[in-house]
Amino acid sequence: MRGHTYSGYGEAEYEEASEFAAVAEWLERHARECLARADAWLVSSLPVPTELLARMWPDEAWRSALRDLVVAAVDEGPERSDRPGFPRDVTASGELLMVRPGDETVRLSPTTVTLPHPLLLPDLAELREFASFPRILFSPVRRRNGHHILARHGTQPVEGA
Repeated sequence: MRGHTYSGYGEAEYEEASEFAAVAEWLERHARECLARADAWLVSSLPVPTELLARMWPDEAWRSALRDLVVAAVDEGPERSDRPGFPRDVTASGELLMVRPGDETVRLSPTTVTLPHPLLLPDLAELREFASFPRILFSPVRRRNGHHILARHGTQPVEGA
């Protein structure tokens, strides 16, 4: 029968399902690429412009890739602090909302940030403990490949995370 597939659906339905599958495949590939780029930034610990983060933050794949990575502001202006934290929001104007150990929530306006490798963090144990509290890190995605973000790249898994 012309215009029908063996599954009983018409050609239009088949094309629509194929397009849907292609979009789903693209979204999965995009999420993997975002995660790979975030991992590259983590391994390199090179500065990332906050303006770039602000442009990427509305994208769920980027937000998931970045949300539970430790971020350190490279230049915070007069309120400079070397204390890293976990990003919770980045506004279109580049303002960064971070939570830090000690239940401290701060808004900063750095022009650049780094995603330091866990082995470079002097207070890694404190950050791990802080990250284990779900009430603090309310992200639905706290694990990647079965390990907590701070447990990747040669560090030990977080107990109970």
